[in-house]
Amino acid sequence: MVGVQILTAVTGRPLDDQALRPFWEAAAGLGVPVLIHPFEAAPLVDLVGGDRVTMGTDYPTGMVQAAPLAALEAAGLAPEVHDGVAGENARRIFGLGHGAAGAGEAAGRG
Repeated sequence: MVGVQILTAVTGRPLDDQALRPFWEAAAGLGVPVLIHPFEAAPLVDLVGGDRVTMGTDYPTGMVQAAPLAALEAAGLAPEVHDGVAGENARRIFGLGHGAAGAGEAAGRG
């Protein structure tokens, strides 16, 4: 398994609900990334750290958020955290080469 995705609320429970503890423990035990969808960058960065959060898209099915880069800019993250969330963390977590453009490069920051 490469990773797993979870929504921001599961049957109305927040992600830190004790009922979801087995899910988090299993993901940690397998060493797989957890993709949280949809996400807000700042709260996740505060919760797990800026080096563990990355932004993704719903391509080709369309974005839930109309302007994801604008939302990331509005999050007010430090530049190094922003660049990590925008693409550098994904490169590291998923073992992508530097040929895979991140959102930071797309925005002229890379």
